[in-house]
Amino acid sequence: MPNFAFNCTFCYALTPLMVTTTVPPVGGTFTPPAPGNYNYDVNFNQPVDPASVQDSDLTVSGNSGPSVTGHSLLNGNMTVRFTLHMNFGGALTATLGAQAITANTCNGNRGFHGDVHRTRVPAVRPLHDKSDRGAIVPGTTDIGNHGDDTVTTIALPFSYSLYDQTFTSINLSSNGNAQFTTTDTTFTNQCLPWTTHNYSIFPYWDDLYLVNSGFGIFTSISGTAPNRIFNIEWRAQYFPGSGSAGFELRLYEGQTRFDVIYGTVTGGNASATAGVQKTTPPSTSTSATVPVCLLLAGKATS
Repeated sequence: MPNFAFNCTFCYALTPLMVTTTVPPVGGTFTPPAPGNYNYDVNFNQPVDPASVQDSDLTVSGNSGPSVTGHSLLNGNMTVRFTLHMNFGGALTATLGAQAITANTCNGNRGFHGDVHRTRVPAVRPLHDKSDRGAIVPGTTDIGNHGDDTVTTIALPFSYSLYDQTFTSINLSSNGNAQFTTTDTTFTNQCLPWTTHNYSIFPYWDDLYLVNSGFGIFTSISGTAPNRIFNIEWRAQYFPGSGSAGFELRLYEGQTRFDVIYGTVTGGNASATAGVQKTTPPSTSTSATVPVCLLLAGKATS
């Protein structure tokens, strides 16, 4: 029996198309803080077919509220730059399905799954200039913290409530933070949330230094009961004893309100962290924290 005619086109790929790296990398960080639009570069080991690339090829999910809004090709078609929009701080998971993008019209990519690719985008509460709050109220009581990486516990002059808990004492770190339930001396700051730490205020968390004469943490009380304000003033330098970082945390009697007043901070917004934290937020919400990774000198916030 004679054979039937058979026509077929074969595609042989010596090197399978695959993702090599991404920018930001696995575990990296998008900047500036959310909300905003961000570039997410996916680099391949060989040029891709531009006609095969669609916005829908990249699937993004997570509590940062991400979406893909566009794409372009760079680096001789070896990089696909996806444009992402994120509404909140949180986690991002990116997935590029197998065979979604091809090279030479038929060499489909190996799947790239982002379960281990979680990129934090810090959410920001704007720091407003509130000059009506006035300047730092100088502290008159020296709490005795004149060290490097030291925490001193003091009693509060009145009960103060942060979130859903009321406290009668506070743990003040030489590194510019106020902890209500922990006494951590860590000097290497990070974007919040700070894992395992509950009920903390971070006026200006950085590697600070209180050892030299004239520096330390000082307190004072303004007003009369039941409307007092407890002023906690840091007169600090940066490790190992240079520059100046002056700022103050104010706690309000009978309120959950607090203010932070900044004086001269010669390090400016180079590395300090500021914010307030109750607990590490669940994966579906960032409502428990207000993280701010960089500060502006000479501003006040509450």
